[in-house]
Amino acid sequence: MEIPAYYMRGGTSKGVFLLADDLPTDPSDRDAVLLRVTGSPDPHRRQGDGMGGGTASTSNVVLVRPSQRPGCDVDCLFGAVAIGEPRIDWTGNGGDLLAAAGPFAIWRGFVPARDSVTTVRIWLPNVGQAVVARVPCRNGHPLEDGDVAEDGLPFAAAGIVLDDLAPASARRLMTGLVHVPERC
Repeated sequence: MEIPAYYMRGGTSKGVFLLADDLPTDPSDRDAVLLRVTGSPDPHRRQGDGMGGGTASTSNVVLVRPSQRPGCDVDCLFGAVAIGEPRIDWTGNGGDLLAAAGPFAIWRGFVPARDSVTTVRIWLPNVGQAVVARVPCRNGHPLEDGDVAEDGLPFAAAGIVLDDLAPASARRLMTGLVHVPERC
């Protein structure tokens, strides 16, 4: 089985981004594929035989599809992959990794890039929340380089503004990303 995937960083987290429609529709079969992609479970807790990074912030999967929800561009389902056991937690909102969802949507053609800033409206079905990502772009592509630095990361990157569209709306600035297209 060949599945196109992107390995991306958002904030201080990393994960494997995939199109939801490229995976099995049965949740058990889907999760089995994703566990294998990340290298879990690994009794040595390194995930050396997969794309997981051996830590909670570097062992994630993100499933993306066009949104059927009015006012949203894409749906993003975030999964935190357990390292030592065969389990994926689908209850979170992606945290820092959410900063990579907007650029992924642009690269995959769900949202056309506009020079300066491209707005990507993201629906998080597992938490019932909408987020707007404001992604800096140039020449039809999201920017990766920039001057936004985060503690714990050695290099600065492009800044991506995230607006949580909830009753207690919040705005946060996350560093951009580095992506490596892969095939699993």
